[in-house]
Amino acid sequence: MNIETFARYFLSGCVALAVHLSVLAALVELFSFDEVAASGIGFVFACIVNYCIQYFYVFRVSDRLATRALRYVVITVFTLLLNMVVFYLIIQFSGLHYALAQGLTTGFIFVVNFVLNSLWTFNIQADDRGTHRRLDGGVKDAS
Repeated sequence: MNIETFARYFLSGCVALAVHLSVLAALVELFSFDEVAASGIGFVFACIVNYCIQYFYVFRVSDRLATRALRYVVITVFTLLLNMVVFYLIIQFSGLHYALAQGLTTGFIFVVNFVLNSLWTFNIQADDRGTHRRLDGGVKDAS
């Protein structure tokens, strides 16, 4: 994975985080939702936005949309559950404000998502020349 791809992934993650936190705050502050439930709903909205950005901009793939989407959903369900467990543990044992707790949780989930989506969802591996090799045999130039 080259630095440009990681930078695009980071930007995608920032947009997704903004969506996640906006939904979380709106549900908690305006509609008195439980923080953990609101975090889960925000996570789902963020993942929809993030998948679109990753597919078309970060990893720049144009094939097998359905297969990649299915893989993304599997990883998303796993990381949604992981997000809720980590968020719950931080809220219960640290006493941090829910927004700060979500920020810490998101940092952890970001790393997990990057590794899983790079290797499985989008099958990307960069060689020494900056060319992306999909693990499924395809080749995509990094530029």
